[in-house]
Order: sequence, then C-alpha cells, then structure tokens
Amino acid sequence: MAEAWDELIRELARREQRGDWQELLAEILREAIATREHPGIYFAAEPAGRVAKVVGTGLGVWELVQSWRDAGKDDEALLGMLPNLAQWQLDAALGYCKQHEAEIAGLIEDNRRQSAEDLRPLLPGLIVE
Repeated sequence: MAEAWDELIRELARREQRGDWQELLAEILREAIATREHPGIYFAAEPAGRVAKVVGTGLGVWELVQSWRDAGKDDEALLGMLPNLAQWQLDAALGYCKQHEAEIAGLIEDNRRQSAEDLRPLLPGLIVE
C-alpha cells in the first residue's frame, strides 16, 4: 500500500513540476487539515500559488476578509454589498483568517501594493478610472 501512495505522490509532483515530492506532500497535508478544521474552505491554484478560497464564491479568503475590513468589519454591510454571499461563508472566511492571520495579512498587503501600472502588462484591457 505504501508503495502505491509513494508512486502517486511522485507522479503528482512530476505533473506539477515540483522537484521535492516531500514538500508537496506536506502542502497536501496542511491543506487537508485546514479544510477539516474550516468547513467551507478549499484550496485552488492561482497564478501566484495555491490560496484558500470560500466554497460557492470563487473568492479567496483574503478577498472576503479585505472587503469585510473595508466595510468596517460589519457583517450586515458586507452581506448587503454582496447579496449572493451567505453568513456561513463569511464566517468560514473569518474563522480561517483567525488561525492563519499572517498568511491572509500578507496576501492583502500584496494586493494593496499592486498598482494599475503593475497590472497593465498582465491585463492589457484594464481600465482604471
């Protein structure tokens, strides 16, 4: 059985072009534990790497947390601005953030540092008012 798992993780590392299969295995385990601890959270590959996302929204946890903070940490205000967002989804994002504050703070800071000029080469049709 162990041999089959070993082969599986090595194949996944090869497909993802990862040199270190042990690092990949550790990442998979961290994500599995986080999804068990935080129902409503899943992980997805983004251009900058894998990020925690909120089920049913397509939004990263950091995006919801940033929006919530921008709304004065007012659940009702944010839910009013995002009518398709449910309270349980916001709660899932905030719960994940509480345990992974440094990760989420770093992603929010990275986003705030991005300027329209930084994004223009990646998004040639970007219009900024």
